[in-house]
Amino acid sequence: MITLEDALEYLGIGDDEEEVEQYPLIDGLVTRAIAEVERITGKYFGEAAATTHTISGTGTRFLRLPQTPAADPAPVVEREVTAGTWETVPATDYQIDDRTLVHNVGWCDGVRNYRITYTRGFADSSTDQEYQLARQAALEQVKQWWMAKDSDGLKGETIGGYSYTVDDSGQSAEPTEAMRSLRGWVYA
Repeated sequence: MITLEDALEYLGIGDDEEEVEQYPLIDGLVTRAIAEVERITGKYFGEAAATTHTISGTGTRFLRLPQTPAADPAPVVEREVTAGTWETVPATDYQIDDRTLVHNVGWCDGVRNYRITYTRGFADSSTDQEYQLARQAALEQVKQWWMAKDSDGLKGETIGGYSYTVDDSGQSAEPTEAMRSLRGWVYA
């Protein structure tokens, strides 16, 4: 989604010795911003990668995937009992609507009785508008945290490896408007 180099460019930070000392703190802010985008949206913004989820049937027509598939998933497989054999659900029995599998009749109620393998992430992040908006929100959040580092309790510390901390309140800067706008994406 964003890298340390993206954040350095966005913040206008160069490579002189004093600025280089800040790289670990900024890298931590980048990691934190990406995690926040993913938490708010419920979506994975890394490179497209295969993932498999075992889901419990709901007894309704709807099964919710933890992530939105980047491409059509492999066929859904089901089993009637926990130790049962997995069998393919005909693709004509269901449709995919964002991250919801909608069955023509209904998914059987059960415990971990459906398994689906799909690609999560973004197949072409350079042209995906949602990805670009989330990327911009992450950069803006990094900038806001960076600007507030001296006034809002964000402190950098080096102990062996690198770590950063916030003050006792556990808060740094408020989310940016761009980050708050991502909340509307949840279950959209």
